[in-house]
Amino acid sequence: MKPIELIEVMKKNNPDLLKQIPDERAARIIRTALMQLGEEIDAVNEGVVKAPGLGNFQIKQIQREKDGKTETVKRIILKIIKPEK
Repeated sequence: MKPIELIEVMKKNNPDLLKQIPDERAARIIRTALMQLGEEIDAVNEGVVKAPGLGNFQIKQIQREKDGKTETVKRIILKIIKPEK
C-alpha cells in the first residue's frame, strides 16, 4: 500500500483526522516514518523492535546451509497486535 493510498483510507475512516494537512504532506510524513522504522529494524541484529499501533518486529540471525556453505541470514518476523475493539 502506497502512503497516498493509506491517506485515502485514513480520511475515509476518520475524515477529521487529516483535515488541516494536505494529502501530499501527510503522505511524506508517513513515508518518512516508515523509512525511520525500516532503519531501526535494519540496525538491530537480534531482538525486538516495537512499533506501537502496528506490532513487534522480532529479529533473529539464523544459520542456513546453501550449496554446501553455511551462511547467516537475518530473519524478521512481524507479530501484528490485535486492534482494540
